[in-house]
Amino acid sequence: MRLLQTQVAGRALLALLIVAVIGAGCGGDDGGSPPPPPPCAISDLNTSQQNAWLTGDIINIRWLQNGVPGTVVIELLKAGAVVDTIAAAAANSGFYPWLADISGQSSGSDFGFRVTGTGTAACTDQVDGLTIRDVNGCSYTYTAGADSVQAGDEFEITWLGVNTSGVVDIELWTSGIGGLLGDKVGDIAIGAPDNGSYTWTVDSFNNGTYDFYRYVIRDAQVADCSVNGPRFRMIDDDICTIGVTGPPMAVDLGDTVLIQLEQRGGSGFVDLRLYMGNEFLRGGVIADNVSVLDNYKWAATDFGNLGDNTRYNIRAVGVADPYCVGRSDDFTINR
Repeated sequence: MRLLQTQVAGRALLALLIVAVIGAGCGGDDGGSPPPPPPCAISDLNTSQQNAWLTGDIINIRWLQNGVPGTVVIELLKAGAVVDTIAAAAANSGFYPWLADISGQSSGSDFGFRVTGTGTAACTDQVDGLTIRDVNGCSYTYTAGADSVQAGDEFEITWLGVNTSGVVDIELWTSGIGGLLGDKVGDIAIGAPDNGSYTWTVDSFNNGTYDFYRYVIRDAQVADCSVNGPRFRMIDDDICTIGVTGPPMAVDLGDTVLIQLEQRGGSGFVDLRLYMGNEFLRGGVIADNVSVLDNYKWAATDFGNLGDNTRYNIRAVGVADPYCVGRSDDFTINR
């Protein structure tokens, strides 16, 4: 009898212990409380290693996020002060693409961004020292011209630019009918600072003396932002010419073709290239740094081009002057 009482008492005690353990682990009979959310954190705000844009460019704003809230406020800063709200409730996804704008401010290198968790002012990060240039209404006006220039002289090209990217290309063209542009002759300057002037050592790029040249000032980064300078005469009688003869009207693949070269006014060395009409044939490097004093023997090849009835020509390009170019007559290569 005493043994039975002991067993009953032991089972009752075990049941009480189980109930106590379950109650402690589940927080009562409501199924348990969820763990508290992690604290909000926004960090590593960046613009993908880029720090300069023109208005209208896409700026990729990125950040690392942890915790709540689910949305953020993104603001544009100028000299550290908020000047515009880019997004009032953007998804807290760590990424937001934005079309660059200066929001009524002046162009400069003191722009920045701030990302803040909605309703949590302490959950924030910002990046500064970013450059945005306003190119809306980009335009140029030339401010100097000349009736005639001499090759080899220095000529100051000057202009005024408004809302430009800060970088210009300057090109030499012939003048067409009715004030339009004719043909591009060469590049006077590529990627020059847009500081309003450029000293040009006058050169016709081997186009020679001509009465109707003009230069074009063009923004290097903004499309359709340029100005055509005035017409002028250039005297340039010291030009480089190259003669290329040798390929007959038709050659067979693998034939040895004797290419004869003659150069006037150059360094005496040329690079040989194969063209289809006016298009350089992919891979068509025949030879580099060939002396014009020697005839060059070429094993005819079309470099794998399988086109039928293709008309080829050989171009000789001056090593010291890429604007000094000679061209052979057209010919075919038979397979």
